[in-house]
Amino acid sequence: MENSKNSLVRLIVKGVDKCKSNFDKKTGRFLAENGGWAVTNQDVIFPLSYLYVNKHPENPYYKNDEILNLCFCGGDALRNAQDADGKVEFVKIDGSKWGKTYMCWSMFHWLETFRLLKNFLPSERANSWQEGLYIAFEGIFKELQKSKVHNIPTWNAMAIFKAGLTFQNEKWQKYAKEFIKKVVKSMNPDGYWQEGQGPTTSYNLVYVHSLGLYYCASKDEFVIPSLKTATNFHIHFTYPDGSLVETIDGRVKYNSNPSCMGLPGFLTTEKGKRFSAFLVKNLCLKNPKGLCSPYLTSALEIWPDEIKPKDKIIQELTEYSRVYNGNAIVRKHKNFYTCLSGYVAPAKIQSELSNNRWIQDRSNFVSIWYKLCGLIIGGGNSKEQPTWANFSLWKGTFRLWCPDASQVFSKENEDKVILDFAGTKCSISVRFSGEKQVKIMFEVIKFSGADKIQSSLLLCLEKGTRVKCGKYKFIVDPIYSEVIFVKKSQTIQTKHYLIKSLKKHTFFYWPEYPFNPYAINGASPPESARGKLIFELTSKSPKNEILIRVK
Repeated sequence: MENSKNSLVRLIVKGVDKCKSNFDKKTGRFLAENGGWAVTNQDVIFPLSYLYVNKHPENPYYKNDEILNLCFCGGDALRNAQDADGKVEFVKIDGSKWGKTYMCWSMFHWLETFRLLKNFLPSERANSWQEGLYIAFEGIFKELQKSKVHNIPTWNAMAIFKAGLTFQNEKWQKYAKEFIKKVVKSMNPDGYWQEGQGPTTSYNLVYVHSLGLYYCASKDEFVIPSLKTATNFHIHFTYPDGSLVETIDGRVKYNSNPSCMGLPGFLTTEKGKRFSAFLVKNLCLKNPKGLCSPYLTSALEIWPDEIKPKDKIIQELTEYSRVYNGNAIVRKHKNFYTCLSGYVAPAKIQSELSNNRWIQDRSNFVSIWYKLCGLIIGGGNSKEQPTWANFSLWKGTFRLWCPDASQVFSKENEDKVILDFAGTKCSISVRFSGEKQVKIMFEVIKFSGADKIQSSLLLCLEKGTRVKCGKYKFIVDPIYSEVIFVKKSQTIQTKHYLIKSLKKHTFFYWPEYPFNPYAINGASPPESARGKLIFELTSKSPKNEILIRVK
């Protein structure tokens, strides 16, 4: 196994060229490709400062004056962006403004840059940075005292602790420790911190990352059991290419890139070290031009010189399946990886969450991943969008697409989730047949007042994919729409696989866009678009089977 620390240094080093090309000399800001700017663009000063102060065979930027100047100007730009209270305007690269904030990620990475460079900062700049950081963290501290356990307050507690060490503020350290104790206590036994009545594999990494950095700074052993449980959770809900399983995530859509977050927490356990090496390997594969990431830099500072392979993790096995604490099923079968989610929100909670733009409806419960092409079926959840759901029920004029109860089952080569929609029970099953074929079975087990049930299955199709259905052919483009009537047993083919409905005629639609809470207008980027197979289930014909065969 290649030394993963060398790989990590090399990955960050390769990303420096992009930092250089994005740097604006007039403002000290690191701009996006479209010329826009977000405060978090400045976070690259942390990895740049690490490269400046740390000698390594893979690091050509040790004591490099150009790199030091980028750090100086980048930190000055953060200071210049602050108001009198230490806040900055939360602006995104599209120009949208989300109000004044203590941008938690940027303030922490600026703090870490200050820690690394304090012996190299000219006195005037050092005083300016220290003043800006201190007023920011004093403001963060005041906000933290009013905060409940959540992902950003958890990050801020860690950051306040480290700021307390840097500025010798025991009051900050003491309060941060007590808050972190509450974080540990509030973890769900499954290994996640609940958001929207269930897990979010993406934001859960904020907790893991924060607790890992807190432990490295404090050596407080009380956080280790929660990190072990969370590490086990993430190992189960990570695809074999390192990307996060979106199926159980109540907030964020599928992203084919592994996340840079979480490594400091994973590195606190032996199994987590192996998992971390696996993630870095895949980050390198997915980012050949490098990745100058502050989150990876935090991991690099504590990375062991050598990680010796021990027991294989799930992603490296040929066969593995588990019903995860009665709430989801994951299965590794040859080159397939599948997930069925049973995480749902009770009806009362759904009503309470309906006005929260960040929490999505839990309405999509199956994902199918394959080694040669990545995600085939799935993509995550959306908001107030029944056309994105696996099941959509009509009761008169009332439409229901989020179940309020569930059960999951697994046997030798088949997994199943039963979903309860106010008494109407529907199921999705996944069954393997050989190494290259899998069936997804939809069924209405019990009708209870539903007049009509529509089922849909999301297909992950990248731009440029050639699709063939009978005599009809098209090339996937997020701009252009396609509607195809697909007869029973007629195949939809791509380069890597074919799909066909065995019991019913279907309609294929392209594209279906989900709601995006991170855009001020809710618009999703092109990569979030999905194809969709739609069919109806009735009391006389309550079943359908979708066959997927990889080539």
